[in-house]
Amino acid sequence: MADEKFFHREDHHIWTYCVHLGPYEGDRKYDLGVYDDGRGSISLAAVYGENDSEYRSGEMVFRGEPTGFMQVPVYQEAYRRYLKHLGGSDAVEEIETRRAP
Repeated sequence: MADEKFFHREDHHIWTYCVHLGPYEGDRKYDLGVYDDGRGSISLAAVYGENDSEYRSGEMVFRGEPTGFMQVPVYQEAYRRYLKHLGGSDAVEEIETRRAP
């Protein structure tokens, strides 16, 4: 299954405006991605079913700062993959460092 690009529909509506980052297995099978608003906020896009309403989302970075969702593994993995997609670091520790007082 590691060769699969999508667990679910490749034409799911969310992929018209989100970056697809590949399949991911955590608490369930997701097609993982993100939405970057270009102004410092990045949101999770995690499709878990065939219907257009079957996806999970939430801001992982808001105005350049990590949110509490970054404690959740699927958000961490999406962020790691997105950084790698952008050609940067693939370490979630970068976000945790920024959260520290």
